[in-house]
Amino acid sequence: MIEFLAGITLSENDKRLLVIFLVIVLVVFILIGLLGMLVRSLFRHEGVKIDDEVHDAVVYRVVASPDELRVYGEKKNRRVYMKEMTPPFLIGLGLLLFYIVYSAAIGDFSINHFDRFSTLFYVYDWNDPDIYVNLWGMNILNEWPSLIHAPYLDGQYWASYLTIILFAVFLVYFLYVSMAFLARSVYLRRRCRSVYEKTLEGYNFYDALKGDKEKALSSEKAKSDILKEETSEGKS
Repeated sequence: MIEFLAGITLSENDKRLLVIFLVIVLVVFILIGLLGMLVRSLFRHEGVKIDDEVHDAVVYRVVASPDELRVYGEKKNRRVYMKEMTPPFLIGLGLLLFYIVYSAAIGDFSINHFDRFSTLFYVYDWNDPDIYVNLWGMNILNEWPSLIHAPYLDGQYWASYLTIILFAVFLVYFLYVSMAFLARSVYLRRRCRSVYEKTLEGYNFYDALKGDKEKALSSEKAKSDILKEETSEGKS
């Protein structure tokens, strides 16, 4: 095997392409790692949020089983989702109305706003076949493509600029809120298992007897307040 690898000779062009390929692979791995860190951070943040929503109901025995916690938590989660979804919904609605009004005003609904928005970026000729070379059955970039145009601002395309920016804000906001909802749902299912898990680790029989009367009184008062809140929300 070593003799086989030692017998392989690479031209300078092949070496350059191999370096480019390895750099691309490294960049992809870095991006995947950063995305994973972002997802974990989101899960931790949303886990704290759903804990805050169901904490009192669990501690004061308003819910007393995994099924009750799941139903109660899902209801709270949906309320948080609807509240957080309001801003992106309004942005999307405003974008739709703007698109309809603008297109009707100019009498053209077939405008490619993405193509107009590309005037704000460097545009290269990636379709030029001469910039690619075949390496081990793959088309690899051999040289940087020629520049089609540099960024410039066209006043006639203001509506397209606004449309794409609003669309990007709506899309990112919508995806974030949806991912947050999913994260809270996953975290809630974990809580349904862990909160009612029976274990004696760290438990002391005599310590548990201290202050039981005060704890019982505060628990009953908190439970009454939570039930009143739920009743008022149900009527509204």
